[in-house]
Amino acid sequence: MDTTTKTTLKAQLSVLAIANNGFKAMLSMPPPMVMAGMPPMPVSLQPALAPYLGAMKTHADNYDKLLKLLSDVIDKS
Repeated sequence: MDTTTKTTLKAQLSVLAIANNGFKAMLSMPPPMVMAGMPPMPVSLQPALAPYLGAMKTHADNYDKLLKLLSDVIDKS
């Protein structure tokens, strides 16, 4: 593989990694506090959504591993 192609692919992988890091950062942000009720009480994220958030975090981690594997393949070719 020529150096131009390698450079282009590495740049694309870098953009994908940055997007994935942003997604992971978004997942780890606490939900905004919504005030509701009388007197106002904080409303938090529903506990039933926790497994879905965990699955999305696992997916993002696996995507990181895939990007690392692709980067290694590009380096060795």
